[in-house]
Amino acid sequence: FLFGWPLALGAMISALVAAFLIGVISQRSTLQEDTAIGIVFAGAFALGVAMISTASNYAVDLTHILFGDVLGVSTTDLWVMLVLGLVVLGAIVAFYKEFLVLT
Repeated sequence: FLFGWPLALGAMISALVAAFLIGVISQRSTLQEDTAIGIVFAGAFALGVAMISTASNYAVDLTHILFGDVLGVSTTDLWVMLVLGLVVLGAIVAFYKEFLVLT
């Protein structure tokens, strides 16, 4: 968003980097996976807040970022969330037995 990229692209890149870092931390240290998740997510959140607070062209109160802003959601965003939610729900239904075995 700060670099002029689409939000979905930034989210995908961030998710891949987070997954990679969680894997590296949990494999190369004695920390458990849930601890690695906490470290990566807290660090990413802090980095995001720091990047937005230093951006001069972005004038939004940080409380909107921390706690959300319902007025910032468009109709297109809602449709995208609905479609992706249905895809995830379909995957859960399709692979329910496999997920049950893994847990």
